[in-house]
Amino acid sequence: MTEPDPTRAEPGPEASIDDLQADIEDTRADLGETARALTDKLDVKARAGDAVDDAKHRIVESTTTPDGSVKPALPVTAVAVALLILGIVVWRRRRR
Repeated sequence: MTEPDPTRAEPGPEASIDDLQADIEDTRADLGETARALTDKLDVKARAGDAVDDAKHRIVESTTTPDGSVKPALPVTAVAVALLILGIVVWRRRRR
C-alpha cells in the first residue's frame, strides 16, 4: 500500500476549477490503489498459495546445487566416519 504524497499541496481557496478537479482525480487514484491493496491483502486463498510457493522455492533452493543436482542429506564422509566408529566400538566389545 502506498502512502499519499506528503509534498502534494492541497488546493487553496483561490484554486481554479481545473486545480480542484485534478486534486479530486489524484485522490480517487490514491483511494483506488488503497482499495486494491486491501482487497489483495484480504484474499486469503491467494496469500496461502503465495506462502506455499515461497516454501517450495526455499526447499528447492536448499536441496539443490547450482547445477541442478540434488544435495546429499548428509555428507558421505560424515556417514562413513560414523559407520567406522560404530564398527570399531562393536568389534572391541565382542573381543572382550
